[in-house]
Amino acid sequence: MSACCHGILAISMSIYKKGASTSSVVAFLLASPWANLPLTVLLFGFFGFKAFFIVVSAIIIAINTGLIFQVLERRGLIENNSQPVETKTDFSIRKDAAMRLRGYRFTASNVKESIVGVAQGSWFLMKMVL
Repeated sequence: MSACCHGILAISMSIYKKGASTSSVVAFLLASPWANLPLTVLLFGFFGFKAFFIVVSAIIIAINTGLIFQVLERRGLIENNSQPVETKTDFSIRKDAAMRLRGYRFTASNVKESIVGVAQGSWFLMKMVL
């Protein structure tokens, strides 16, 4: 995720409120500031191939921490998300996006409603950061 540390906090809070598990949010918080594309490009510019080890290390640390938090969640040692969202095991993002696109009608009112929704979401995230 390409965002500053403050933006990552706001996004993490938002995905937690939408049902993401604590372990997923913690892994996202750890990996996002270090493993995003602009920072990766900068790291490669400054350190060359050594930057690969920094990015891979950040991802490995995030995955391991997420797995540790999953164990802690199962044992009841840390808080579980009170609003978990159940997903189907055969869920496909491509199929879901294609289905939504087929069902969307590009009318002036729908486009306006979509723009308002994006603006409201952006405003919500901006307020959380500020």
